[in-house]
Amino acid sequence: MEIVLATWIPRKAQWINEGLLKIPIPMRALFENEVHEVDDIGNTFEENALLKADAVQITSNRIIVAEDSGLCVNVLDGNPGVRTARWAPGTDDDRSMR
Repeated sequence: MEIVLATWIPRKAQWINEGLLKIPIPMRALFENEVHEVDDIGNTFEENALLKADAVQITSNRIIVAEDSGLCVNVLDGNPGVRTARWAPGTDDDRSMR
């Protein structure tokens, strides 16, 4: 059995890995080109995380951990929310977080 971190952003994979260190199951991030990147087209962070998890072929003895994140600012009525990476001009490339 292994845990696969369904993220293409190395810093996020490291952050998730550190949070799961006490789990005695081998863990790894996706290999480059193992899975095509997924467009975050969901309406919620949960929907986007599920899109990422679904993109990873599920086989026996594999646990998929996926995530999505953004900023929900109260004074902006919860915006930019799920569209954080695309909110400001010139920031529509999630890879800028790498």
